[in-house]
Amino acid sequence: DEILGRKDLVMDRSIVGPLDLIVGANDLREHGVQSWHKLTDAVIRNECTQMIFLVRCSNVDLVDWVAAQILADEAASKDRSYVVVFLPRKTDQCLQRLSKANVMANVKISECAIHFFPSDKDLLSMESPGVFADYHIHGDVSGVFYAAQAIMFLQSKFGVIPSVHSIGAAGKIVVDVILRLGKEE
Repeated sequence: DEILGRKDLVMDRSIVGPLDLIVGANDLREHGVQSWHKLTDAVIRNECTQMIFLVRCSNVDLVDWVAAQILADEAASKDRSYVVVFLPRKTDQCLQRLSKANVMANVKISECAIHFFPSDKDLLSMESPGVFADYHIHGDVSGVFYAAQAIMFLQSKFGVIPSVHSIGAAGKIVVDVILRLGKEE
């Protein structure tokens, strides 16, 4: 509701399914969303004057597609405002990509700290596809760090978890980060 009027919503593919568990099409329409699309490298052609992108910060390459959409609109002389919402937070890498594409001046940056999606009444999921491969194959620990941050968020809402156990190297990193963040607070 921060962005008044009609708008298009363009979402990272990995967000579409989990978001559908929380928000229905009627809810989106009630809040002014004219149409919604999955974020791809294809340019969206329509006349809506506002476009909101929902992008996971863990997939930095998607920011290039956001920039390509903005640049294509500028080349077509479309007068449109843009909001990029990073989930669960904005990162320097994402901001640098927007800056490198020379579209930062045209974009309002926001973040939405959605760490979990409800899968059932007693089950929460981070819905972070690729974290296992990112960590074990590519050596990228950002997904493991986000898991630790998500657990810290839960602890801030419901209290400290008295006993935490982990399995494997990634689990150990999650616990170490939780303990470190707990000491910092």
